[in-house]
Amino acid sequence: MIPDTTTAESGPSATEQELNGLWARLLKTGEELPRDVSFFDLGGTSLLANRLILRIDRAFGVEPTLRQVYEWATLAEMAAGIDALRAGRDPQQAPAADPAAA
Repeated sequence: MIPDTTTAESGPSATEQELNGLWARLLKTGEELPRDVSFFDLGGTSLLANRLILRIDRAFGVEPTLRQVYEWATLAEMAAGIDALRAGRDPQQAPAADPAAA
């Protein structure tokens, strides 16, 4: 699981904002989605997850696996995973967000 690397004070990252738009178009919600609710709880299916992978590749230049889409089910987790992939880091080794440590 990818930890949320944004805080309530900083708000969603640019990646998360763009990803929100991808989710909203795929899920046909037309609204701002909660960052801590699963893609699948919002109506996502395995077929939509495959379409999401293609759209992520087009938008961000990285292609997560289907397994990663299931593991990174929330906007915050998926955005952190995408950022890790874009930076060439192992998404499973992303630093944990610990507000107490700040």
